[in-house]
Amino acid sequence: MQNILFFGKLTDVTGNMKLASDIPENILTTHDLRVWLNTHFDTPHTFTHPSIRIALDGEIAHEPANINGATEIALMPPVGGG
Repeated sequence: MQNILFFGKLTDVTGNMKLASDIPENILTTHDLRVWLNTHFDTPHTFTHPSIRIALDGEIAHEPANINGATEIALMPPVGGG
């Protein structure tokens, strides 16, 4: 079981800040995960947008990264400011 955390506007898309899920075995990389999340939440381009960053167990991933063994995956949109 892996914990997928959503921050910022992604919580509006998912309706939650966290998804505890057994990610399908064929999801091996951050790219695969992005595509799967778009399908899972029926959002064609939200998670594959290049501005969404991914951290694996607290470390920003250099994509495409292998997600095998990660227990916590965080998806973060850019932070707004002004």
